[in-house]
Amino acid sequence: VQCFVADDPLFTQSIARIETAVDQGHQRIAIGCHGGHHRSVAVVELARVRLDELGLPVDTVHSSIRRR
Repeated sequence: VQCFVADDPLFTQSIARIETAVDQGHQRIAIGCHGGHHRSVAVVELARVRLDELGLPVDTVHSSIRRR
């Protein structure tokens, strides 16, 4: 799923927007996915890795997974 998400051209744009938001001090960013959990989880985990590489460690919470 992560490879599928990462190969989407919109993913690069989304990651750039997430990086900008975190850089501007936003403390919460929500990512959702209609129709399942796989893509949103992949985006969150890929974003977490990217932000960590930039020295911006984040905590992630997968709220839908906890409810199951």
